[in-house]
Amino acid sequence: MDKQEENFFHPKDTREIIEKIIAEGKNQPLSDNIALWFTHFLKIEPKKKKKQDSQKDKFMFPKQFPEVSQLMMNALHQRQQSAFVALSQRHELRKVNAKIDWRMVIGLGGAHVLETSMTLHHIYGIPYIPGSAVKGIVRHYFVSEKLQSKCPEEDNLSILDAILAYPEIQKLRKEQKYEDLQIWCQRYGKIKQETLQKASADWDLLDLGQTIFGTQGQAGVIVFCDAFPVGNVKFAIDVMNPHYPDYYDSQGKMPPNDCQNPKPIPFLTLEQTAFNFYLLLKPREGIAVKKERLRFAAEWLQAALQM
Repeated sequence: MDKQEENFFHPKDTREIIEKIIAEGKNQPLSDNIALWFTHFLKIEPKKKKKQDSQKDKFMFPKQFPEVSQLMMNALHQRQQSAFVALSQRHELRKVNAKIDWRMVIGLGGAHVLETSMTLHHIYGIPYIPGSAVKGIVRHYFVSEKLQSKCPEEDNLSILDAILAYPEIQKLRKEQKYEDLQIWCQRYGKIKQETLQKASADWDLLDLGQTIFGTQGQAGVIVFCDAFPVGNVKFAIDVMNPHYPDYYDSQGKMPPNDCQNPKPIPFLTLEQTAFNFYLLLKPREGIAVKKERLRFAAEWLQAALQM
């Protein structure tokens, strides 16, 4: 790409600094903070206009990505280790290591000028997996894999999820008021009374899940911490290839037929990158601290990551 073709939408003083860096011939990214680079310093390349064609400028992924500073990564891990050593004096901790076997992206649907995004830490600039996402993965595994064996019909998963989440349903099932439970659950979908009774055969598992993940009225006893990468962080470009662009662009007004041209959409991913996952068991008022809850959460996390 010629220097004259590089354009940045920035304030005048910022643009002058960028142009000065480019003029000095520094063949390196304009920022070593990946989050800043990804949100502010992406380049655009004006497309050459064809006959009767006035397409907008096309945003381009650069050929080189900023490298993650190993010095910063080491400092981050040392700080994290110090924090967990201090926490281990009062809480039980469990660490799980996992490595991407192919490619992964978190936050693909986030707001971004490219319409394809990635979750990057707002301070360190590195890719990471938020604790809320880790918890969501594990809870989804619990509901779909563990609870489904109690009530295998797919339509009943929402009922089981409600049983897990709402204390009102927990109270009714403990009192074995199945008719009232049936009425309460109507808002989540129709389910037979005998199916509820079958699902109620072993409530210990539901109680365990409710204690670990929490409910609307009570926080869970397991803290799912943010997962940060370990070692080398490797970026890669992947492509999604919608085969019916006219159908999507017209919001369904045009049929999804096979005469439309696929429109490749590049997006940023991670590959062959390892992460550290930390789980923390916190005491909850009125509930004895049981280490097996932390063990179950760690086992479910490992199983969910392997799916």
